[in-house]
Amino acid sequence: MYNREQIDNVHPDYAANIANWRLYSDSYNGGAQYRNGEYLMKYQLETASEYYTRLEETPLENHCRRVIDSYTSFIYGATIEREYGSIESNPNLVPFLEDADMEGRSFSQFMREASKFAGIYGSVYIFVDKPQSNARTRAEELGQGIRPYLSMVSPENVLDWRVRKNYNGSVEYVYLKVLHDKTENDYIYRIYTPEETTIVRAGKNSKEDMEILEVIPNALGSIPVVVLYNNRTWKHGIGVSDICDISGLQRSIYGDYSEITQLIKLSNHPTLVRTASTEISAGAGAVITVPEDIAMQPYLLTPSGQNISTLLDTINRKVEAIEKMSHLESISGQRSARSGIALMVEQKALASLLSDKASGIQLAEEQIWRLWCRWENTAWDGQILYPDSFDTRDRQQDLMNLKLAQEIGVTDSKLKQYMEMSIASAIVDDDSALQEINESIMKNKLVHPVTTVENKSSHIQEMIMEGLTDQQILDLHPEITQADINTAKKELLDSNNE
Repeated sequence: MYNREQIDNVHPDYAANIANWRLYSDSYNGGAQYRNGEYLMKYQLETASEYYTRLEETPLENHCRRVIDSYTSFIYGATIEREYGSIESNPNLVPFLEDADMEGRSFSQFMREASKFAGIYGSVYIFVDKPQSNARTRAEELGQGIRPYLSMVSPENVLDWRVRKNYNGSVEYVYLKVLHDKTENDYIYRIYTPEETTIVRAGKNSKEDMEILEVIPNALGSIPVVVLYNNRTWKHGIGVSDICDISGLQRSIYGDYSEITQLIKLSNHPTLVRTASTEISAGAGAVITVPEDIAMQPYLLTPSGQNISTLLDTINRKVEAIEKMSHLESISGQRSARSGIALMVEQKALASLLSDKASGIQLAEEQIWRLWCRWENTAWDGQILYPDSFDTRDRQQDLMNLKLAQEIGVTDSKLKQYMEMSIASAIVDDDSALQEINESIMKNKLVHPVTTVENKSSHIQEMIMEGLTDQQILDLHPEITQADINTAKKELLDSNNE
């Protein structure tokens, strides 16, 4: 059915992007995975031992993780509405929502992680599969726990693919080759077609060592896969990563920290220059041995540490560039002084970016539910609604501005009401609680205590100063007449003239 040439073949777009995908993955994960990627430039004449020591000593400032996690927290910090329609009563729905991948991850957690990986790689493959069963009835199937489940595959493991454009204009995958597992001696592949799924073992050491392990008929008649794109490109399966440019700057900062570490070590521990016969050492510093025929006294080489401040300044500029590229500068703790208009524009750019990402996740989730329903022999009639607007304002800065406005002294009642509602919006996250608070603020502002003979004229004058019209005053106080308002206006005018 398949020969070794087909098994070993990879898609041209895979070959062109695999190095970038590995850089993005390493840049997000950091730690040992990043060190093993050997992203530091190797010095001339530097030994392997010295290079690996430098890798171990160089710290990584992981901006890629911060960017991806920030975007994800914004999207999944908002309310996601899911209405399941006719499958609400399906007995497999609750188990699926609680354990979507048969590994303990809930559906919400699975989608959150899928969106994160899509942000890293630019796209991620989500398979909606269902185990084979020998059950003769629906009841037996439910008793065996046979139900649809999800599995996620990164672009690094999708080696080859083909798509087909149908007569109705839709596009579907007709061939997918996935590296499912690898052992010390073998590779295990899963090859998907609309008709069947083939599991193949291929030996690492011999081109002749290959066997078909299993062939599973495809009950749906199509490959049950959904591609979650972070941002689309013109090529199928290839998306745009959120850190495609940021990873390069992070790598550059990583190199700068290595240079700083080397400068500190060299400036703190001078290098001793001596002849071989001279008995002298330099503590923790290096030693340079020169030929005996050179007449010289031993001396110390001490590099200048002035370049350290230049490197630190360079790092700060690169960090600022990352903040601008990711539109996170307005919410950064190390924000530079910028105008309010500039911050507002940046916040809108971030909100637009998050809205586009949420729309892509919503589309992918709807496609997942359609496949899930096909496995359950029903049709999807539910609705998925991700947020389409994101409030990315700096709440702490908003509260400081509101406090300053209160200290200045605001007299207009409508402006006071708006300020109180803005304060509530900045400190209350629960939508229902916020609605109750706003209704209470509106009610308290609309209810005025009944005036007395003693305070009637002064209270009318206060309302006039707040900008209320005669009709508004009459609506708030049934006990006040138009004659009372006219009298208060005359008293107010006389006091101003005096």
